[in-house]
Parts: sequence; structure tokens; C-alpha cells
Amino acid sequence: MLTGDKGGTAKEIGISCGLVTPHVGHADHDNEKEGNDCATFEFKEFYNEATELFEEIKRFNEESGKYKKFEVLISGIAIQIAFDNAYMHPELQKLLIAANSVVVFRSSPG
Repeated sequence: MLTGDKGGTAKEIGISCGLVTPHVGHADHDNEKEGNDCATFEFKEFYNEATELFEEIKRFNEESGKYKKFEVLISGIAIQIAFDNAYMHPELQKLLIAANSVVVFRSSPG
């Protein structure tokens, strides 16, 4: 799903559309528990450095194997940064392809 909305609003729309599981916490927060079948990986809206984004992409890829399914919420800006950095692109592509759903927020025609 693509939307120009902020991340929180996009998440609520994703829940309403059945693209985001409502009872699952962020995979990188305290709500993560052993035995969860699903995770929601949420990227920040802005990154100070491209390496910070790459580390998050890498971590989410590593954690994704723990779950039967997972969803990704990511800003259009984060996608642009990843595609502008050739070493990040394949890692992000791997994560997005494996996801059950992807919600891109703050996306705009370019």
C-alpha cells in the first residue's frame, strides 16, 4: 500500500485494510515475545545517516526468519535513501519481497 500519510496514520489504515496485524507490537520493542507468529517491522521516517538505515535493514532481515509472517512499514524517504545507495538496495529488496505486506508512508510522486 502506498500513502502520503504519516506513519501512524498509515499503520491505522493498514490495520483497517487487513495489511497490518493490530495485536502485534514492533519487532524491535518490548512487545516482542517468543512464539509470536507475526511481526511488524517499522522503519523510522527519517535517518541521519544512510548507514543507520542500512543497519536497520540488516537487523530486520536477520529477525524476519523468526516469524511465520511479517509486515513492513517504511517511509518513501527511507526507500529513496536505500535505492540511492547501491549496497543497501539488495538488502531492502530481500526484506520487502519476503514480507506478507508492505505499507509505504510519506510517499509522493517523484
